[in-house]
Amino acid sequence: MNPPALFTLIDVHSLHDGVGTVHRPGRLVLAGDRILAAGHPLDDSVVRAEAALPPDVTRVTYRGATAIPGLVDTHVHLVLGTGLRTYEQVMAEDRDELMLLRAAENARTHLRSGVTTVRDLGARGRLTFHLREAATQGIVTRMPSMVLCGRPITAPRGHFWFCGEEAEGPSAVRESVRRLASEGADVIKVMATGGGTAGTDRSLAYFSEQELAAAVDEAHARALRVVVHAQGTPGIRNAVAAGVDAIEHCDFLGPDGRPSLDEHLASEIAARGIFVDPTLHVLRISVDLLTELSSTRPLTADERQRLDSFKVRYEAGMASVRRFRELGIHLVGGTDAIRRFGDYHLTYETFRDCGLSTEDALATMTSVAADAMGIDDVAGRLAPGLYADVVILDSDPAVDDLALRRVRQVYRRGVAVL
Repeated sequence: MNPPALFTLIDVHSLHDGVGTVHRPGRLVLAGDRILAAGHPLDDSVVRAEAALPPDVTRVTYRGATAIPGLVDTHVHLVLGTGLRTYEQVMAEDRDELMLLRAAENARTHLRSGVTTVRDLGARGRLTFHLREAATQGIVTRMPSMVLCGRPITAPRGHFWFCGEEAEGPSAVRESVRRLASEGADVIKVMATGGGTAGTDRSLAYFSEQELAAAVDEAHARALRVVVHAQGTPGIRNAVAAGVDAIEHCDFLGPDGRPSLDEHLASEIAARGIFVDPTLHVLRISVDLLTELSSTRPLTADERQRLDSFKVRYEAGMASVRRFRELGIHLVGGTDAIRRFGDYHLTYETFRDCGLSTEDALATMTSVAADAMGIDDVAGRLAPGLYADVVILDSDPAVDDLALRRVRQVYRRGVAVL
């Protein structure tokens, strides 16, 4: 028999529901891990829900605070969060046991900052599956909800080859999808181009349209979505033609490694409803970390080159985001957390710098992000029936662009975390 629901009534100065509606003041009625009602205290639905509460309901008032939905980060790497070390250094130096412990701490750090759901898009072996099982068994606690790909599918010696799922040809790609699905993958990640892995080229396509179409066909037959890492234009083109569900990075890099937006292809992305995570967050972090390092010692030639490259890509990415918005592309937030965790607020601030409104920027990290992950029926909004994932901020994002830095409380499925 399930234990009786614990009822909580929360009052705040303002409430953003994740889809553009703001209530001032705001009230949330929670029953166990679900939301019974959310809105203005005088809304009929809120009044009815409150009237049905038992006398021993827990009442909490956060004076001057704002409630938003629990944040949804569509792109993390829980086993990383390793600062400026290269992939090669991390994979050579860190054993699985250390990675698993770090993944647990990274997940907790993200949760404490307001991220109640993460989608991990690449880890070595079965580590993230083990982490989720540990959370399910209560071995590790205070963890966000996890949507996992396990190992990303990559070409032989392609980007993230060290995770252990290399495939070549449509048949091998299909087999990889089947294997990952059997292990518990919720989403399939394919490295359509090279990336930051040594020996790979971001501008080149590493899978053909036929190989990517095989991944899509096999995944969709299992009700799994396909997300691709695609930085070069040829890889983006193959991914779009193959019918993928989402594109990470989407830098439109040409043969010279420089970004050059393909207007026709971008318009097709919009027309097909493909979600795009521009991952400006990780570029901004990379610039910040190297700039901070330069204040302590002179950068090496390689570090200086990396800093210059990150700056160029970041500025180009911001220009692309502005154009993506004009074209109607569905933008989502994601940290691509390879360097550090707990700072998803920078994605919000970057989107605001790109011209998104307060509500649109919040939506990329809540309702639209949940939609992109296929979990919009349980997360991403403050609405009846959804999980009681709530973030309480000290100030209102409508008047304070830094509001997401100041988290007063986090509820994950109705349980206060802080």
